Amino acid sequence: RTMQTARKYPPSIALVGSSGGGTATLGHTQPIDLLSVIHDELSKIRTTDSIDNTQQEKPVFAAGLKFALFVSLHDGGFDSATDSSIATLYSVGVHKRSNGTYFYRGNDNDEKDENDHSFRVDVLASRKPLLEINKLYQTIDKILSNAIDTNQIQGLVSISSDPTSTNRLSMASAARASIPVVGSGGTSLSAASAIVGLRLVGNSGGSVATSTYTRAVGFAHALAVNLGGSYQF
Repeated sequence: RTMQTARKYPPSIALVGSSGGGTATLGHTQPIDLLSVIHDELSKIRTTDSIDNTQQEKPVFAAGLKFALFVSLHDGGFDSATDSSIATLYSVGVHKRSNGTYFYRGNDNDEKDENDHSFRVDVLASRKPLLEINKLYQTIDKILSNAIDTNQIQGLVSISSDPTSTNRLSMASAARASIPVVGSGGTSLSAASAIVGLRLVGNSGGSVATSTYTRAVGFAHALAVNLGGSYQF
């Protein structure tokens, strides 16, 4: 296992997950609100970074949620889902080329736009069979895996993810890079930790009876501490 090397940019955080096995968990039925609240709190992480060749440091705020993949079922939870269950795939930071392929416009990507600092939740696929959604999810999870491997992502939020299938590659990369991982969905996090050895931090686990905001605050605080920074309320 190798630690990531020094970065030149504010820390970028990714999120992977789903609406989960049950139906009453962490605002999962409102994915856009969920991702937006988490982004807002992650953007309050403050760290220091070198700004030039003199290695001087200045305080910087994190880039927030730069990459996200979140699949939401339209009926019930994943515990009873089938390949034909209808789902929608939401994303942040995923871009589509004219030839139909996808890419992440990360810090070190040749296709990045220096002037693009906006946060936006996109719908990659709407109301499609889960089998189709999962195939697209796995394609883009490979892109996230590469972003982690190339030090473009410094932390990961996992919400009821699937470490043995759809999130297998990104979870393995997170373990190799030893980036801090927070999240909810105790079963999936325990499985991911046991299978690939994730560096779980903070009070990661279940989400029942916890609001989206308070959980997002917990995510941000835990990541801030483990990125050598602080969380600014």
